Amino acid sequence: MKKTVLFFIAICLFSFAANGQFFDLSDGDEATGEPLISKGGHNILPEKGDIGLAIDAIPFTDFIGNLVKINSGAAFSSMLHIQPPEGGMIICLKYFTGNKTALRAKFRIAYDASTEKLAVQNDDDPLETVYDTEISSDLNFDIGIGLEKRRGHTRLQGLYGLEGILSVTKGGEATPNMRYKYANEFSSANTAPTTSRVGRTSSRPIYQKIAPQYGIGGRGFVGIEYYFTPKIAIGGEIAVRLEIARRGASKVKTESWNFTDGAVEKDVTKDRTPSGSDISLDNEIDTHLYLIVCF
Repeated sequence: MKKTVLFFIAICLFSFAANGQFFDLSDGDEATGEPLISKGGHNILPEKGDIGLAIDAIPFTDFIGNLVKINSGAAFSSMLHIQPPEGGMIICLKYFTGNKTALRAKFRIAYDASTEKLAVQNDDDPLETVYDTEISSDLNFDIGIGLEKRRGHTRLQGLYGLEGILSVTKGGEATPNMRYKYANEFSSANTAPTTSRVGRTSSRPIYQKIAPQYGIGGRGFVGIEYYFTPKIAIGGEIAVRLEIARRGASKVKTESWNFTDGAVEKDVTKDRTPSGSDISLDNEIDTHLYLIVCF
């Protein structure tokens, strides 16, 4: 883990140092001219020393869409949802080291968990129905540190930059991590209890953990922001990233009845078949629509 973090920092520094002018935090030859002022006398654009907080605009567009019943009363879902499909809430913090330069830290987390109860016959009382429980979950997490440059003198600002990315993926929508709880227990009198999925069985899973993936890489982005009021803007970005990923081992824990010991036996099996490393360039463009407030 220590080596991974050091490698992550090294990628950030290398990507910034690749262009000395880009690495300049003081704007370099900063544009001259009068700042853009609102009718109330406030600066419209962010300035050196400002902090910006950007959050996903998607929840707001979905909320407004539901209010006006765009889908004729059905739940509204924006067509601008984040790509790639793992989605998640993105929060970005920016510190403006100049009027046209900002350091930024970005966080993305996507977590999903669901519980399903499945009816099954009670082995102790066949006339009674009891329930097995299946819990599925998956987690995707990104953290990025980068440098942003800006251009423009009007309310519409262009931006571009580089980020170093550290990512963690545990499970997915198609292959989530699974945990099982059973109503019918193993015992000396019931060595093959009834389960909801497969009926009577002498062995069954307790949990299944998909091989986790840890990634490190870089991300180049371009975007625009439109300041419709002083220091508040709606913005969008598109980006492509290069990532080196390392996959771990998947795990399955099962339980069965041990006739020799007369007790429940639990085994953990690790599958290292999917483990390994690869280098990938996103085959989809990463898009992000957000609302930013500077103060």
